[in-house]
Amino acid sequence: MKLLTEAIGVVGGYLDHGFTTIRDCGSVGRAANFVRDLADEGLVRGPHILSCGLILSPTEIERADSIYEMYTFADGPYAFRAAARRELAEHGDFVKLMASGAAFHPQGVPLEPIIAPDELREAVETAARKGTYVAAHAHADGAIRACVEAGVRTIEHGTYLSEETLSRLEQTEGCYLVPTLAAMFVSGSDETGFWHKRLGAMLDACCQGLSKAYQRGLKIGFGTDCAPFSRQYREGTEFVYRKENCGMADADILAQATSVSAEIAGLTDRGALKPGMRADLALWEGDPSTDIMTLAKTPKAVWLDGELVGGTLYANRKE
Repeated sequence: MKLLTEAIGVVGGYLDHGFTTIRDCGSVGRAANFVRDLADEGLVRGPHILSCGLILSPTEIERADSIYEMYTFADGPYAFRAAARRELAEHGDFVKLMASGAAFHPQGVPLEPIIAPDELREAVETAARKGTYVAAHAHADGAIRACVEAGVRTIEHGTYLSEETLSRLEQTEGCYLVPTLAAMFVSGSDETGFWHKRLGAMLDACCQGLSKAYQRGLKIGFGTDCAPFSRQYREGTEFVYRKENCGMADADILAQATSVSAEIAGLTDRGALKPGMRADLALWEGDPSTDIMTLAKTPKAVWLDGELVGGTLYANRKE
């Protein structure tokens, strides 16, 4: 109950930053599933949420790990089939799995693939039978390529990308990169520390690969892997890194965060302003298509299904 209460207390922050739909790729105790349902019923203030529930993973981390309760563990293709079925039965909107070692697990090896091809295929086929898809945490180039070949829909992070893997992505329909550069932001002055060494190198590699993917014209989604109370959200770190480190145009980053992400997630009722679309809208002063950092400021107003739910107009409204 405490966990759910904490999640409810956080989720409205996404609206305060202008995000009207978010995709949650793993929560302790499937908390995001419950918050999603409460938000849909109008019982809590929050955006539309797509949630996977627990993350599927091969046996990889010890029980004492702080993020252990976020995972469900499976080994072998039939165990992955059962685990995927369980998360979908628990009302997951899609399936999330671990294809490479984790960056934020100190014993994790991001450059190491950790899942077998038959395990990947079973998860993908199980999700497809339910009309949904698999999102895969994948830093390692080999893990990314295996995911592309298995039919995974979204590659989360996509940190280490070889030319061979980029070519495979370019030739594969229905598989997309969803980088999360903001998650590799490290504050502080201790540049010799473990996290600076690990995440700094990963950020450099990801920006190089992402720049190549962008130059090839690949469709790229928008993610942060960060919570709305973080410094990354306040400072618009994801926008900064995409523009300054990857050479992306402001208008393209704006599209990644709106229309492209809606397309990638299969949401045909949002991501554009036209008749028949969901009445979700965020309003800022300025033009983000020429200055993407406009979106790092507090929006003037945020509407969800036509109702004012965020922004300075919402904060200053008279009861």
